Amino acid sequence: MPSFKSYWTTSKKLFAHKYFESQLLYTKNSWLTFILSWSRKNHHAGLSLRIGLFGFEFHMKIYDSRHWDFANDCYVKHDSKIKEPDLT
Repeated sequence: MPSFKSYWTTSKKLFAHKYFESQLLYTKNSWLTFILSWSRKNHHAGLSLRIGLFGFEFHMKIYDSRHWDFANDCYVKHDSKIKEPDLT
């Protein structure tokens, strides 16, 4: 038996590289959830919100479709060849 069920999902392009996604789902192992995050200078950076109560959760994200080029400190298109940073 799956641990979650998605009831509704939507995705929309807002600007040249900006997208909006939202989802409503049910998760068996969640009573209360609130997560607000914002990332930048990272792959698919943007704003993310997750709110849940008694298993029902709403997820929303506004993000950049590009990847971050750590070597050159700039965004590049998803299909570009970039070297990932060495985190060791």
